[in-house]
Amino acid sequence: MILYCQVCGEKQSEGANFCRKCGTPQTEDNSKEIMVKKTNSDEDSLSLFVGDNSDFYFEKWGILHGEHGEVRKTSWNWASFLVGFQWLGYRKMYKVIFVILLIWLIIDGLLFILNAYHTSIDILIGLTTYLILGFKGNYLYYSHALREINKLKKGSFLAEDIKKSGGRNIWGIFASFGLFFLYVVISSLLFSSTTSPFATEQVAFGYDIKNGEIVDPYQYFETEEEIYYSFYFPDSKGGSYKVVIEKVNDDSAEIYDSWESEVPPDWEGLYDTFITPSELGEYELKIIKENEVIAKGTFYVL
Repeated sequence: MILYCQVCGEKQSEGANFCRKCGTPQTEDNSKEIMVKKTNSDEDSLSLFVGDNSDFYFEKWGILHGEHGEVRKTSWNWASFLVGFQWLGYRKMYKVIFVILLIWLIIDGLLFILNAYHTSIDILIGLTTYLILGFKGNYLYYSHALREINKLKKGSFLAEDIKKSGGRNIWGIFASFGLFFLYVVISSLLFSSTTSPFATEQVAFGYDIKNGEIVDPYQYFETEEEIYYSFYFPDSKGGSYKVVIEKVNDDSAEIYDSWESEVPPDWEGLYDTFITPSELGEYELKIIKENEVIAKGTFYVL
């Protein structure tokens, strides 16, 4: 039978008279197969779960040895702030990583639908996430530890099982990188303007065209220049459509020009030309078919 010290939970060699870790005499009464006394405070089991750094986390949680009051929900952790995902992986909190990345995917989807993506938004979301982990990381770890300990309480509650469930895992750092990479791939495939199955067809602009394709696509033009533009119908079917050019302002857009046109139903796409607006600024050209924007593109007049 495998024996554990009832005081510290250390695994004991057969016939040991004293615990090799804490020195407690190992009599038949206090060397038990069950890990620790199942106290209301869970202090012993938490200490075993965390491992060598338990004093640090006990201080952050506001837990005094032998006294288990209300746990502090907010405390600063530099590791969780500076290397958030890697810290979570190191402490085996893979579910937390998964939930964060799922929230990021949902935000990516909303920004895609609203056509509001900007690099600065990504930076803001990342910084906010790591700030939250800095302030709440310790409490997240406490909640994670209690959940895992409570699962083990339903079984034999052995010290070895608690130590194995908790502690640290260097491979968890690499797992966190892997999960983040998976998020990047999924987000790019779903919400990139070039690869997403939900993306609106892009209108290409340029000064010349060859074999129905824009030669050297370009977005910047001077006033009163002739611009070639081309696009494909998403369903590869032509027909009637409307062209709308909008002048983009800081917080709104106003229609600069619009016209209707039609091509044979078997046309998969087309090219055409127009003269650039006389007013400088940013413009968006939209192709509308059956009251739905099927293609769009942005150009600038400098």
